[in-house]
Amino acid sequence: MSLYPDNVNRANRVRQLAQDIAGIQAALRESVEDARIRDADAVYALNLLSEEAGFRKLDDYVTVANQLTVNVEGKLEEFGPPVNPIMLIAEGIQGAHSRTMLQAAIVELCGHRFIMKNMQRQVYAILTFKSNAKSIVQMKFVYDRLINKGSASGEEVAQDMRPEMDKIVADIRSAVHGITSEAIWELLDEQDESRTSWRDEDPNLEKILEWVHDHA
Repeated sequence: MSLYPDNVNRANRVRQLAQDIAGIQAALRESVEDARIRDADAVYALNLLSEEAGFRKLDDYVTVANQLTVNVEGKLEEFGPPVNPIMLIAEGIQGAHSRTMLQAAIVELCGHRFIMKNMQRQVYAILTFKSNAKSIVQMKFVYDRLINKGSASGEEVAQDMRPEMDKIVADIRSAVHGITSEAIWELLDEQDESRTSWRDEDPNLEKILEWVHDHA
């Protein structure tokens, strides 16, 4: 009988968290790709507006999310056999060392999952302003025609467009800042509640935020 029977549960949790991270990353990427397929010009404008609001461009969110997933995959390879429940049993490595590694992995992956979920919600919030960005594109098209006809100058156009752009930027900033840590925690908690999840050693929100702060 193993002295550490929960190592299998720990390994399963590590694998589940890694799968969650990959799933969130895929959903984030697909949301941006779908938006671009539907209206590339609007997404281009939204990238600029998001950056002006103080956040990443949508494409940069995708890049960061992709890299985070790669890092997580690398971590799983580093952990090796302890992450595989079958190997835990077959190789008889259900000892204190494996327990310590798995406990550390759970904390780290909970932190990574929180970061990924937060990025996903930020992307979703920014994408809700796609129609507003489209209006900027259309406005610019009209103004460009006036400039080409000599009916308006670039400076005049910039002044006319600025108020609408400022409003969208402010709205994006407000929407993203409205995404609270508690809201992200609740979303992840609901996800775990909806399936079989061993969470006996998951860190609480306070611990996750400490981890995120230390590893940001």
